[in-house]
Amino acid sequence: MGYFTSYKLISNHPDSEKIFEEYRKLYSENGFELSAGDIYNNSFVFVNKWDNIKESLIDFSKQYPNIVFTLYGYGEYANDVWCMYVKNGKSNLAKAKITFDNFDESVLQ
Repeated sequence: MGYFTSYKLISNHPDSEKIFEEYRKLYSENGFELSAGDIYNNSFVFVNKWDNIKESLIDFSKQYPNIVFTLYGYGEYANDVWCMYVKNGKSNLAKAKITFDNFDESVLQ
């Protein structure tokens, strides 16, 4: 079956939609299992069970060395939330930190 993750890929580049379409086409031909997708407002939203998404984005970013890509991932488990920044073949993965406010009786309704 596999583990499904929802992704959102963002870039502030004016040609983001064209670049994301190129990325989607390139990797769909190489086994990218896309089950839903939409390109709009400089972002690409999709759900899949593709294991090499991070590696493919790192590789793809070398074609656009001046663009910063931000990939958000939302896994099947509630605590599986992260984002990865990618530029010119280099990346940084940041995992979400979930926190709760301390108890405050004054806000009880």
